[in-house]
Formats: sequence, structure tokens, C-alpha cells
Amino acid sequence: MSEVIEKIILEELSHEETKKPIIENNDYLSLISDVKISLDVSVGKVSLTVDELKKLKENQVLCLDKLCNEPVELLLNGKRIGYGELVLSDNHYAIKLSKVSNQ
Repeated sequence: MSEVIEKIILEELSHEETKKPIIENNDYLSLISDVKISLDVSVGKVSLTVDELKKLKENQVLCLDKLCNEPVELLLNGKRIGYGELVLSDNHYAIKLSKVSNQ
């Protein structure tokens, strides 16, 4: 079986055509506005050795590196985008936003 290779000739674009925006009004986010994202909330971290990890027991308490009155971090794909306060709302954990990046 032999491969058929053909040369293609592309049409030259005018300078005006290359400056024309693909999306009108710079509304780029409208293209992805229905895409679901996952926003994570980090309440703190703890460092353990592998040996300590192996010895963990049920009901054991691990102390995190944050105090209870410190803001929690909002993370989008691992990148911090804001802060908030951990609260309860209708018996669910919730975040009262205190600072959110606009970038």
C-alpha cells in the first residue's frame, strides 16, 4: 500500500483579515462560561513522616498548620485565587468570601 502525498496551496490572507478579531467584543469567557470547574478549599496542612503515616489510628487528631481564626484558601487548579472564612450554612460547611482575585 503506497501513501499518497499531495502538495496543498494555501490562500494568502490580507493584512486586514489577520487583524480581524475572531470573537467580537473580546468576550472570550463566553466560550467557556458553561464549563464546570472545581474550586477547592484548603483549611491547612500537616507534615508527617512515612512512619507516622503508617501509625495513624481511627479517632486520632492531627493538628493543622493554621489557627481556627485564620482565613482558609480558595484554590483553582492548585492556584490560590482568594480567601474566606469557614462557616456553617444549613448544617453544611460554607465559605464566607473575604478576598477574591479578579485575574
